[in-house]
Amino acid sequence: MSSCLGVLALALACSTGDSSAERKAVEAAAQQARDIEAAEQRAQEDEAKRRVEARKLEEEREEREYQDAKGALEAFAKVPKKHPKGFGTACDAMLVEYDGFMQKTLDPEAVEKWRAGSEDRIRVMRRKCHERSVEVVVCETQILRKGPPDAEFGHIMRVCRDKFG
Repeated sequence: MSSCLGVLALALACSTGDSSAERKAVEAAAQQARDIEAAEQRAQEDEAKRRVEARKLEEEREEREYQDAKGALEAFAKVPKKHPKGFGTACDAMLVEYDGFMQKTLDPEAVEKWRAGSEDRIRVMRRKCHERSVEVVVCETQILRKGPPDAEFGHIMRVCRDKFG
């Protein structure tokens, strides 16, 4: 919009007549351009505020869902005395349980997609597994093995991280 203001200023400067009507028309056009620019700026700011508010509401919803699920998951969030001490063994056990958990909870069409992408998924999950402590991974394995079948994996990870991480 600022280029419009420049064009209007140029039109004002190049005006051959010194008519006050022309000057008023140019000034009115310049004001209208400034008003449009200000309205566009307000619209952009309003949209940014709406996005922030929507994200905040989404985060609050996710937190409520987690708090609702947390109680049921905490009962299973344990690390048995005999558990794998190394990442490799702990991750392998968790990946086996995760795969079984997903195959039990997904619908048949989704299970086929799940199986089709298993190599990439296992590679990514194994790498992410090493970002957590062994105790957190063992906790995840326990919940996947014995916990509620409708649990979300993100909630499982968070409960274990909060308790052991």
